[in-house]
Amino acid sequence: MIEDGKFREDLFYRLNVFPIENPSLNERAEDIALLLKELTRRVNEQTGNSVKFTDRAVDSLKSHAWPGNIRELANLVERMVIMFPDKVVDVTDLPQKYRYIEVEAFEPEYPEELLEKDAFNELFSDGFSDDEEDMVAEDFAPQASNVGILPDEGIELKEYLAELEIDLITQALERYDYVVARAAEILGVRRTTLVEKMKKYNLNRD
Repeated sequence: MIEDGKFREDLFYRLNVFPIENPSLNERAEDIALLLKELTRRVNEQTGNSVKFTDRAVDSLKSHAWPGNIRELANLVERMVIMFPDKVVDVTDLPQKYRYIEVEAFEPEYPEELLEKDAFNELFSDGFSDDEEDMVAEDFAPQASNVGILPDEGIELKEYLAELEIDLITQALERYDYVVARAAEILGVRRTTLVEKMKKYNLNRD
């Protein structure tokens, strides 16, 4: 404007005492994680709902050009809170144009102790059909009758639990002809967890 004669040069230097450069979001991708936390906090104050972005979702967002800068990011956060209130947002949950990473669907990691506890609860719960109850009673009655009873001579707890785990896994595999997905379902664990335990204990059809 100065070059075109539309703005006084002396006025420009009077105003330009302390210039503040504000780079675009595309130039400071490393700030996206912190900005997501702040924007999520603001939405939570307004709506009472929140979301949590996985690390790989954040990495994917860092690859976006962000032509709309912070406003675009804020709009995305509001959209995710509406679609996934109080849940975890992964790459596959993001709108297509924000997906820059090829990943499988996110599976949260749960503590092994919790998975094993759920497996026992599943096996000995009352949530079976009549036929299944008969099968469970027949298959697990001897073991169940001794569960929780400490012998006078004591036990090796780690060895005892391992043997019990092996026995239950073997029964589940044999019941479903070694179809791992079905066995994992009846044991209340993820398929990958069951595969790892089968490798650990060398449990296979042979």
